[in-house]
Amino acid sequence: MVETAEGGKINFITNMIYQPANGHDGNIHNQILSGNEEVGLEPEKVFVDSNYVSGEMIKQYRDNGQELMGYMQGYAGREKAFQTEAFKIDIENRQAVRAAGHRSIKSGHEKPDNISIYFDSKTCRGCKFFDQCVAKNNKAATRRKLTIRPYYEYRRERRLAQETECFQKEMRVRAQIEGTISEGARFHGLRYARYRGGDGHQFQFYQTGAGINLKRLLKAIGRAEKENKKDD
Repeated sequence: MVETAEGGKINFITNMIYQPANGHDGNIHNQILSGNEEVGLEPEKVFVDSNYVSGEMIKQYRDNGQELMGYMQGYAGREKAFQTEAFKIDIENRQAVRAAGHRSIKSGHEKPDNISIYFDSKTCRGCKFFDQCVAKNNKAATRRKLTIRPYYEYRRERRLAQETECFQKEMRVRAQIEGTISEGARFHGLRYARYRGGDGHQFQFYQTGAGINLKRLLKAIGRAEKENKKDD
C-alpha cells in the first residue's frame, strides 16, 4: 500500500501493488515511483520499512529529487563498535583504519563490484578486541576483512543518520500505514484472495484501495461541512 502522509489531514491511498509472497520488497520501487508520477505526486520524502531500504535505492530516489526514508538493517552478530561503519574507510585508496588504530595492509576484489580490505593477521591476533572484531562470526578467522559493496557511502550515511533523534522522530509517520493495512485485512477482506491469479489479486487490491478511499472521501466531506457550519 502507498498512502499520502500529511499531518492533520485525511490521507488517501495512491497505489496498491501486488507481488507474490516470495518477491523481494525492493523490487517494487519502480512501481512506486511510476505510480506517483501517474497521479501527479512528487513527494519530497517516501517513508518505508527496512525491507525496502538499500544504498542503491537511496541513490535512485535522490537522483529523482526525493529522499527514501527508512531504517537500514544492521549487521547480525557484531556490536556496533566493530561493524563496518565503525571503521574509517578511504574507498578511493582502498584503505581502512579501525577503532583500535590499526591500519589495513592490502585490498583486492573477490567479486568484480566488491572491494575487500584486509588487516594484518599478527596485529589482529595481538589485539584485545580480537574476539569481538574478528572471531565473533568466524572462529577460524585470523584477521579482520572488510567487504565494501557498491553504494556503501549511502548505507553508511543512513546507518549513522538513523541513530539521531531527528531521524527517529520523522520516521514515526510511517506507522500510519500499519493501521491502513490492518483496516484492509480486517474490514475489507484482504486477508483472503477473492480471485485467481496475479491479475485477479491486483484487481482485488485496486477494489480495496478504492473502497477505503471512498470512505475517507466521505469523511473528509463531512468534516468540511462541519467546519463550514462553524464558520457560519
